[in-house]
Formats: sequence, structure tokens, C-alpha cells
Amino acid sequence: MKLISCRTLSQKVLQNLIALRFFTSSSVVKEEYLEGPLKVGHFATLKKSFTQLDVNVFSELSEDRNPLHLDVDFCSKTLFSKPIVHGFLVSSLMSAVAGCHLPGPGTIYLSQTLNFKKPVFPGDEITAKLEVLEVQQQKRLVKLSTSCWNQKGEVVIDGDALVMVPSSKVRKVQNNK
Repeated sequence: MKLISCRTLSQKVLQNLIALRFFTSSSVVKEEYLEGPLKVGHFATLKKSFTQLDVNVFSELSEDRNPLHLDVDFCSKTLFSKPIVHGFLVSSLMSAVAGCHLPGPGTIYLSQTLNFKKPVFPGDEITAKLEVLEVQQQKRLVKLSTSCWNQKGEVVIDGDALVMVPSSKVRKVQNNK
């Protein structure tokens, strides 16, 4: 069976899918961050399962139509043997944790290192974790350890990030589902 290329999806269909929030949801698994200043050791995690539809839409939005993500026949002849999820789609969970949970709304990403350790396949359940390594209060900078692992407990991506936190508390925006 060959996957439907995202090229066959019109922009209108994509807009409708996005408007309907047709994509898989994610859940915050654990947040160890209480009101008050960030401290070394505070962490938050987010869990999400990626679908082939998530991959197809990301391919369209990013214009990365590498057959490693979309073409079953092509993938059957590769080291992965089946389509893989884009590494940058998986790593975007780290941005979601930083901007929505820890440090939270208003956080600005300044840098991120990524080490891709293992492939992620559609259907894998991925947990992303950010943990505070260092806080520079005066400069509002926070260094974070970043990692993602699959349902087997295997690390698929790791690295670290530097973010700037807002000077005052920012209200979380609620999704209108």
C-alpha cells in the first residue's frame, strides 16, 4: 500500500483539517514547576502520538517531501523499512513544553542542540521532557536539558536549549476545541 502524498491534499483541505483540530492531541504528563522562580531540577513533560496525517501535513507546511516520510515503497528499501516521522516535527514538542509549560507562555527560544538517536514511526508515543539546568535571573536566561523518548523508553532525541523568560507573568491561551 502506498501512502497518499500530501501533494494530493489541497490547501483548502489542510486549512479545514487545521480549523477542525483534526490532528492528534497531546497531554501534559507531569509538571514539576510551582508558582515562583524557576529552580534547577524543575521539569515538565508532554506526551503525544504522531499519526501519518501529522507527518503529511508537516510535509506540506515545511515543504519537506522526502520520501523517507511519505512513500512506503521507497521506505521498504531503506534501513528503516517504513516511513519515519520528521525529526523536526518530533522536536517541536520541546518548543511546546517550553512555550506552554516550562518556563511557560512568553518564553523565547534562543538556541537548541538536537541529537537524533533513533527513528520515530507513525503511531509511536513520544514523551518530551525539559528540565532546568541553570537559571541566570539577571539576564532572564534559562538553560534546559531537552529529551524525547518513545513508548519503549528509548531516547530518540536529546540536547539542550537556551531560552529567555518573560519579565512578567504571561497568561496561557486556551484552545477553543
